[in-house]
Amino acid sequence: MKCKGIGTSPGVALGRLRLYHPQETAVSRGQIAPEETEGEIASFLAARSEAITRADWALERLEGASRDIMLAQRDMLSDEAIRDAVTEQIRSELICGPLAVQTTLEKYRSRLLRSKNERMRERAADLEDVCRQLLRAYVPEDDRVSEEEPVVIAAIDLLPSDTARLDFSLVKGIITEVGGMTSHSSIIARSHGIPEVTGISDLLRVARDGQAVILDADQGLVIFDPGKEEWNAYKDIPAQQKEEKRRDEEFLARPCLTANGEPIAVGANIGSDRPEELARCESADMIGLFRSEFLYMEKSAFPTEEEQFQAYRRVLEAFAPRPVTLRTLDIGGDKSLPYFPLPKEDNPFLGVRALRLGLQHPEIFRTQLRAALRASVYGVLWIMIPMVGSLEDVRSARAAVEETRAQLEREGIPVSPNVQFGVMIEIPSLAMMADRVVEEVDFASLGTNDLCQYLLAADRMNPAVQSYYQKYHPALFRLIEQTARCFLERGKPLSLCGELGGDEAAVAALVGLGVKKLSMNPSAMGRVKRRLAAMASSEMAQLARAVCNCSTAGEVETLLRAEMEAHPMP
Repeated sequence: MKCKGIGTSPGVALGRLRLYHPQETAVSRGQIAPEETEGEIASFLAARSEAITRADWALERLEGASRDIMLAQRDMLSDEAIRDAVTEQIRSELICGPLAVQTTLEKYRSRLLRSKNERMRERAADLEDVCRQLLRAYVPEDDRVSEEEPVVIAAIDLLPSDTARLDFSLVKGIITEVGGMTSHSSIIARSHGIPEVTGISDLLRVARDGQAVILDADQGLVIFDPGKEEWNAYKDIPAQQKEEKRRDEEFLARPCLTANGEPIAVGANIGSDRPEELARCESADMIGLFRSEFLYMEKSAFPTEEEQFQAYRRVLEAFAPRPVTLRTLDIGGDKSLPYFPLPKEDNPFLGVRALRLGLQHPEIFRTQLRAALRASVYGVLWIMIPMVGSLEDVRSARAAVEETRAQLEREGIPVSPNVQFGVMIEIPSLAMMADRVVEEVDFASLGTNDLCQYLLAADRMNPAVQSYYQKYHPALFRLIEQTARCFLERGKPLSLCGELGGDEAAVAALVGLGVKKLSMNPSAMGRVKRRLAAMASSEMAQLARAVCNCSTAGEVETLLRAEMEAHPMP
């Protein structure tokens, strides 16, 4: 039987199915007597403590995107407002702790689900998982999920607390009934390099434990009980993928050179100063994007200047003398801080976020700048400002940096004289003014995720308009070419740090357009180096011209795929 879904993490897997059913968390009783109140509160607090302990255990096992998700949930588990709301429910409604947990978190969840912001609605899944973790903590934990041989996991959905129970070295693929590109299971699958297909209706009804299955995430296809011909057609693909991955890793340590020997800078995007994340970037020529908001999102209050200074120093020291591009705080839109509630906005991606927020709250912006400039003496610091829409924005941000530098120098605090100032080009208006912007910055980086959604008026987080968010739209490539030309003429660095920078099909065209610095998820660096080694610079320039002459995103994709086939990777 064949079922069509959505491939959310690429690759092919063959094996036996393992149906995953989360531990039962049903509430067995409701009302309590008044004299039971304090005992019920004590039981809830004990369960909460146990849930936090289990979350800490999970954090030791998880890494990358899955760890980031679990870290946010661990913060929710320890949130005092949630704790107080649950205990108040127990007291005022005379209900048992598990029912109070469900009632309280369902209220929070309902608010998120009513949000017009797709990402905020997705955060409702975090609260659902937090609720499940609290309820599980009332009973002794059952055995961790363990397998003796590799399997394909089938589940309604996989939440972060579920993934902590899986041994990913024995998970060949994931199939889920619900989910999408931005669901937790998809993020986790991609971070582990595991193929996944979502959107298989009635999955746990049609699937059986131990059933043979073929998962083709490249086609969004699942074949249950495949025939001999189908099995033979697919059986060699996983081994080929493993060999491709080995070749990627082999190229990781090499300098990135085109077929004619032109060097291209390949950098990494990072989201924390954790040693394990920095270790994954050892082969990077630079840190092309250091998302500083991680430090804020891990805290229950704004991090102090000293806390920020120490974090930035660790990263700068680890990568010296390679440059580290620190993006200043980018909250608002799809990111929020629990201790800094923002006013409700109908269109948060077009509202007060990033630089706009920093200019409205200079105490937040200046504290971060002080910490970064203090740390600059420990490495090579490039400060990058996000959500810049005009030359006035550029000048305001630069003035804030210079004023902060002058203040530190008056205080006798050393600052590197070589700090570079730049902007993230992610608003079309700034790209259209690139010839003026280049005069006022030391460098710039193309943030193609937001640049694409603003250019095409399509929220990349909204499934309803997913078909309109076209990363291969020729208008985007034309805008990149126009911007790159301005920076090339002035001899100033221009990089690209959006998802397109790690897109195997697109990188040759981007280099051909004049983007000579690409920054990406560390897991993509080896593959990108191989892809660029397959073509000469002149061929990339020719490809870029052809892409800009296309009329539709479909034409661009067809052209890019054809070039990949015509130039096999070494």
